[in-house]
Amino acid sequence: MESSSHTTLDACQRKISATSCDVLSELRQRGQLCDAVLKADGVEFPIHRPIMSACSPYFRALFTNGLYETEQKTLEIPGISAKMMEIVVDFAYTREASVTSDNVEELLPVADQLHIVGLVKACCKFLKAKLAIDNCIGIRNFARNYFCTLLANDAMRFVLRNFSEICEKSNELLTLTLEEMVEILGHEELNAKTEEPVFETVIRWIDHDVQNRRQHIFPLLRCTRLCLLSTTYFVEKVNVTTNI
Repeated sequence: MESSSHTTLDACQRKISATSCDVLSELRQRGQLCDAVLKADGVEFPIHRPIMSACSPYFRALFTNGLYETEQKTLEIPGISAKMMEIVVDFAYTREASVTSDNVEELLPVADQLHIVGLVKACCKFLKAKLAIDNCIGIRNFARNYFCTLLANDAMRFVLRNFSEICEKSNELLTLTLEEMVEILGHEELNAKTEEPVFETVIRWIDHDVQNRRQHIFPLLRCTRLCLLSTTYFVEKVNVTTNI
C-alpha cells in the first residue's frame, strides 16, 4: 500500500514539475517577471536568473558574481550564436532540446562551454543513435575532444565490432594518427575474422601520406598477427611491402 502511495506521489510531482515548467516558459515568452537579458549575436533573450542558474553552474556563477545581483542587466554571451542560445534557454525552461544532425556539432561545444550537463547528455544520446560505418571514428574523436567519455567508449566499441566493414568503406581511417591506429589495431576486442583486412588497412593508411607515414610501418605491423596470414599472402604482400 505504501509503495502505491509513493508511486502516486511521484506521478503527481512529475505533473506539478511539468506544469511549473510550462508556466515559467510562458512567463519568459511574454517577458514577464524576467530579471535579466542574455544577448547573443545581437539577439536578446529575457530570462529569469534562478531558472538559468538552476540549469548551469556557468550561469549560477555569472549571476551570483555580485555585479548582477541587484538590478537587471543585459549580459553579452560571447562566442555563441543566437540560434544556439535559443536552444540553451529553451532547454533551461523545459529540459527538452531539438538536437539534429544540422546543429549537434555546434550545440555540443556550446553545452560543454556553459556546463549544461543535461544538454551535453542529450547531444551524446543523439550521436550514439547515429553511429554508422562512415562516421563512427569522427564521432569518437569529437566525443574525446569534449571529454564525453561514455560516447567515446560507445563509438570505440562500434569501431571494434564493425572493423572489417569500416576497412572497406570508411575514409575516416585515413585521418587517424599513428597512436590512434595502434590503439585500434592492437585492441584485444578488434573484430577481424582474418588478418588480411588488418594488414591492408595498415598499407592503405600509409599510402594516404606515404612520405610521412612510411616510417611507421613496423610499429603498425607489430599490431597485426602476421602468423595468421596465409603463406602465399605473406610472400606476395607482406614481403614486398616491408622491402619498399
